[in-house]
Amino acid sequence: MHTYLVRFEEYPKQLVIEAGKSVKSEETATPAAPAIQNRNTALEDALKQPKSLYHIGSKGYGISIFCDNVFIKDDIMYVVLNIENKSATTYSLSEPRFSIESKKRTKRGLVYEKQIFPPNILGMKTVAPNTRARMVFSFDKISVLKGQVFRVCFYESGGTRNYAVTFSRNDIGKALTF
Repeated sequence: MHTYLVRFEEYPKQLVIEAGKSVKSEETATPAAPAIQNRNTALEDALKQPKSLYHIGSKGYGISIFCDNVFIKDDIMYVVLNIENKSATTYSLSEPRFSIESKKRTKRGLVYEKQIFPPNILGMKTVAPNTRARMVFSFDKISVLKGQVFRVCFYESGGTRNYAVTFSRNDIGKALTF
């Protein structure tokens, strides 16, 4: 998997492809750096909000992952997740997978699946035994149609404790604004 930064010019004089620059130097060189800082403060503000959702989550093998809140601010959706580890071993997350999928899967029917990537993530990726951690993910304008769900899959790096948290269309439609 590769990550690319693309800068669009409506009427370019020549085609310029720059390879080998780090992401950090691109972010500081562009005029959009204040927007990145605003998103990070919005992520921190989302972590400080009290819990308002209690029905979205998954648990098993001593690990429970529940959604605390879903917020929308400036057309950006923030999802706050709480991971609690009651097992005796550390739960180390690999990159979570986010997708919009068909609600029902049949053997002969058409299955819709679109993978999406959050531009910003804030929180811990390792949860020690008998502790809890919170994570915030931001997404640009997600629309879930009738018959679809928004699914977050968590995978343990080097392990088999994998979990899926599913959001219905109504859960995203009732997102709070802050």
